[in-house]
Amino acid sequence: AWMVLDALPLTPNGKVDRKALPAADAGASQQEYVAPQTASEKAIAATWASVLNHDVSKISVGDNFFGLGGHSLLVVQLLSSMQEAGLDADAQMIFSAANLGALAAMVDVAAPVAEGTFVVPAPRIPAGCERITPDLLPLVDLSQEAIDLIVASVPGGAANVQDIYPLAPLQEGMYFYHLMHSQNDPYILSSLYSVDTGAQFEALIGGLRQVIARHDVLRTAILSEQLPMPVQLVYRQAGVALDMIELNPGMDVQDQLKARYDRPMNLAKAPMLQINAAREPGTERHFFVIQLHHIVADHAGLEIIRRELEACVAGRAEELPQPVPYRQFVAHALHQASNNDAQAYFSKVLGDVTEPTAPFNLLNVHGD
Repeated sequence: AWMVLDALPLTPNGKVDRKALPAADAGASQQEYVAPQTASEKAIAATWASVLNHDVSKISVGDNFFGLGGHSLLVVQLLSSMQEAGLDADAQMIFSAANLGALAAMVDVAAPVAEGTFVVPAPRIPAGCERITPDLLPLVDLSQEAIDLIVASVPGGAANVQDIYPLAPLQEGMYFYHLMHSQNDPYILSSLYSVDTGAQFEALIGGLRQVIARHDVLRTAILSEQLPMPVQLVYRQAGVALDMIELNPGMDVQDQLKARYDRPMNLAKAPMLQINAAREPGTERHFFVIQLHHIVADHAGLEIIRRELEACVAGRAEELPQPVPYRQFVAHALHQASNNDAQAYFSKVLGDVTEPTAPFNLLNVHGD
């Protein structure tokens, strides 16, 4: 993917020009407002407000999660928030509930027969750890030999290892494709930006450092060589991978950046977010390409990065919410996979499909 995005509206000193930012879409329902009444309705409204970044006082019993801006990629995050609030629900309930009131009723009905809530094991690697042993990794089963091999790949050794855990099922699919087609990986997301001054560029790079420091998924590498299974390796610290290049004055800037950096990404090193930048000859204008692998961020993640980048550059980093560790998502996804036989389900539903359902027999969609 090659996306040309507008640069953030910045003042010459590198700060976000708040007056130039577009007005936010409130996303509010057009229906008559009905305040949540029951304990479940109020608790669900609070989780919606948190996940969707909405004003809880404006969420109505008649509102629909997806109508307020929710989407399938946020469902796991919503389920996690509901669990933390003591609400038992599953993805089918979220998708089938017509509105908040209906979802609350489902939760209330399910509550008496709930079998207990899955609790993600807490991280165990202490700060300053000199050697990581199998008992410090509750989410993955690895031998000491495998752990030592993983740690040897980390700059700074064991002291710079925050966690090690498996890939979530969707990540496994992307990683498989990456290994099979490393020279033509469609999961590398590239965005081209420009700013007018060097001060603005430095401010944005500084903001990205803060965003990377906040989110463990942006400090993650994926290793599989000589290992029994692919694993995610989270660094405690990972800087911005920044590469400055010299431009040819006689060629288009965007074409030069795209030609040079439309290439594979090394997933075995963190961060899987790379910056390739150049200054326009004869000016202070800077162009830079942010490359991010889809295995650690989707379009919802890109929106979070952009929103937090704005806040960091504007000096409002302290106002950002506490980030949710990515290990929470991985643990829940693995728990669901182990308790639901997806292969049996889809074999039953799609067992009579005998050939690809490709439109017009177009099987290769990654070309022109």
